[in-house]
Amino acid sequence: MLKTLCQLLPQTSGDIFLCEENINTLNPQAYKKRFGYVIQKAGLLPHLTIFQNVELPARIHGHKDDQTQKIKTLFETLNLDFDELKNRYPYQISGGQKQRVSIARALINDPEILFMDEPFGALDPLTKRSIYKDFLNIKALSEKTVIIVSHDMQEASMLSDRIAILNSGHFEQIGTYQDLKLNPKTEYIKNYLADWRI
Repeated sequence: MLKTLCQLLPQTSGDIFLCEENINTLNPQAYKKRFGYVIQKAGLLPHLTIFQNVELPARIHGHKDDQTQKIKTLFETLNLDFDELKNRYPYQISGGQKQRVSIARALINDPEILFMDEPFGALDPLTKRSIYKDFLNIKALSEKTVIIVSHDMQEASMLSDRIAILNSGHFEQIGTYQDLKLNPKTEYIKNYLADWRI
């Protein structure tokens, strides 16, 4: 689903609308400027420094101005030390730092939408709790739509306003965690949530 939203996979049926615009009628390059994408396990390019990794989407989209101050601000927001990390390579930083750098990279062009594919799945529990707190405090995300794909209901309940549960490619139910828990519309939802003690 996420790859289809990002136009990495073609639709086989139906339509996808962004702000009442069918994305298939939009210029593909213009559409891609409207979202940021955080992939699994950070996906940083190993031959680029941390600064170059974060700067890359801005360069791809033709921004020629100096991105240093913008990256510094993003790093401060994400509890990253700019001076310490800017010239390091991905193998020289921790998993939690990589994930924060990946989020900074996705935000560098100030997109309307942020797509996140299992962004915290590879992190240990202590690092997860820390990054959840930082994520919820990112002011830059307060006016954006963020779509997170996750198999972790605890994570979904902590980070989301609404949860959509998919079953065999179909939406089973959409609502807040409390809506889903208190008013499951199908046996699948009821059984699925029973497995999570939240």
